[in-house]
Amino acid sequence: MADDISTLAGKMRHLTLEKDLIVNVNMKKFPHGPITRRGKERSIRIFSESREVGTAFRQGLVYDLDDKKNLPLLNDEICEYISHRSKSKLIGYVGSDLSVGSETFHPVTSEELHCLHGLLKFIAKWEADNEVNYASRSKFTIVSPRHHILDILMIPFGNERCRLVFTAHRGLFVITLAPSQRPTGINSPSSATRKICYTGFELERLLTATSGTERGSFYSFIEAKLEPDITILLQCEMDAYNPKRQKYTEIKSSVDFNVRNVRHLSKLLKIWAQTALLPSTDILVGFRDPSTHVLKTVVPYSVDQIAEKLYIRDRTRSHPSYFNFNPEVAKDWTHYAIREICERLSSLVDATSSSPQSFLVEIDKNLQMKIRPTVVDYSELLGQWA
Repeated sequence: MADDISTLAGKMRHLTLEKDLIVNVNMKKFPHGPITRRGKERSIRIFSESREVGTAFRQGLVYDLDDKKNLPLLNDEICEYISHRSKSKLIGYVGSDLSVGSETFHPVTSEELHCLHGLLKFIAKWEADNEVNYASRSKFTIVSPRHHILDILMIPFGNERCRLVFTAHRGLFVITLAPSQRPTGINSPSSATRKICYTGFELERLLTATSGTERGSFYSFIEAKLEPDITILLQCEMDAYNPKRQKYTEIKSSVDFNVRNVRHLSKLLKIWAQTALLPSTDILVGFRDPSTHVLKTVVPYSVDQIAEKLYIRDRTRSHPSYFNFNPEVAKDWTHYAIREICERLSSLVDATSSSPQSFLVEIDKNLQMKIRPTVVDYSELLGQWA
């Protein structure tokens, strides 16, 4: 009986502690500029400064650092087309069916998609070379795949909640996907959605050739300053490299852009954001027929040209509930949200503990944030760092 009472008391203490650690924050009134017009900043980027600090090639869950022999290269004809706009270079590409192979395509696993072992391997090497803790240079240091920062950025511009796990360890905040997320995109239960998403993979295959013989994924590691005391180390999967321009290229498959359509504006904002998170990258959009998925043409864009398409010039196209998909508002929100998350987490983390500590961060479509402790398999997340 005494043991039962002791066990019950322990459980009650744990529940009380967890309740005390739950943080609720209303972020609805985050500071931002006008949603219907652009400010003075002509070229908008998310970070004040950023640079590539490393690369990696992944096969399965194995990462080879600084391996550029398997860099995906844009085909010579496509590089020439981008430089000189000679449409004759597109012969052999236009008319291709981008849905071919969709039924037998096997995307990377969720474990491979969200794996951070490459970044952690990079940090370990950096610390060995510099004999100092990687996180010692900033008040806050975030380690994340690019797509999780994109998840945060897109929250005010959609109807989905964002659920991410932030793990505090060795001075870092490591971002991973919260468990039990419904499958989307190429893993969607909808065959039509999977086929649409597949066209992007087929377009990449059509326009590029791997510089090496191995098949896998190529990553650029980007170190960026969100603010003077917030550093973010990003793992960014790169679609292609243009040797003629000596720049990476993001490849996108799309139907014709319709700036009066909310879903198209959301896609344009996401394309802009993916590229605006990088130091210097081009965009190449393959426009396809919406019914047959046949490639109609390929159009190069700069990140600023995509941003221009998002500015609302007449009220009939405005979408105030989505902040007009304004890139400057997206930048303002990203700075505010990440700052708020970091400050709140710092007050919850037990600084005396050397063990990893994880927190589930949820932000809903009304910009209400909840933070609470959660349990994570650290051997899977951190590998040898656990």
